[in-house]
Amino acid sequence: MNEKTHPPSGAAEHEAEIWPGGDPNLERDVWRALRACAQLGAASLGRGLRRETGLSLPRYGLLAALLSADEGLTMGELARQLMVSNANVTAAVDALAKDGWIVRRASAGDRRRVIACLTEPARRTLEAIEGIHGKGVEELLAGLSPLELRLLSGLLNKLLVHLERSHETTRQAGKGAGHPAATDAGPLGWGWV
Repeated sequence: MNEKTHPPSGAAEHEAEIWPGGDPNLERDVWRALRACAQLGAASLGRGLRRETGLSLPRYGLLAALLSADEGLTMGELARQLMVSNANVTAAVDALAKDGWIVRRASAGDRRRVIACLTEPARRTLEAIEGIHGKGVEELLAGLSPLELRLLSGLLNKLLVHLERSHETTRQAGKGAGHPAATDAGPLGWGWV
């Protein structure tokens, strides 16, 4: 059997139902489902976050990246982690600094590099907000069993490794630069600031 018609190993009792062989539209259908899940999930999480905290999902994502980086991150590092352009990160950092969430400091090793860091009040607030975001993610995935979550995680991580390798090969060949999803609209097409 070829890979397109063979179910992933470990796909237990529902293999025949969820992996129909010979479907000429399978790749397109999988892509549409991935895109729709990402967009609907982001919209749902974004609404919940904004309602509970006043933060948009992209701003929360930027702040959460800084929460896990004790020494802060440069604009380029943030852009790569968040899969957006440097211009988007700079605009978001400007707005968050104005609101008191972030401070900028010069890098000790290179004064031309600017590092974004959370303020202490922002760090405390974000630690409380993490529970709200986590609850939202749990609600989004509540329709899947633990086995289904493990299978989905494994498949998505396998796809991610493939996409990252493909991007790296393209980048090394000089056909592209930056992160593959770095756009002005963000990775899912939702606005940034």
